[in-house]
Amino acid sequence: MKRRYQFLFPTQNFVFASKDGKIAYKANGRIPIYENRDDALLLLPGWEEKYEWKNFIPLSEFPIVPSLDGNKRFTT
Repeated sequence: MKRRYQFLFPTQNFVFASKDGKIAYKANGRIPIYENRDDALLLLPGWEEKYEWKNFIPLSEFPIVPSLDGNKRFTT
């Protein structure tokens, strides 16, 4: 599991399954944070300082679905 945190590009979805039938989902990667969130939808002149990324979304804020019961749900 720890190696998953070192895999940052490109953004990926990970699905884990255990021998006892449990399934878990976790997103991973580096998604930039823009000053104006609408800028993330556009092609921008990246050489202009005002369009530089401010940071990246922390991995702790990515979606995670732990320990799904394999008999009642599924993950795609």
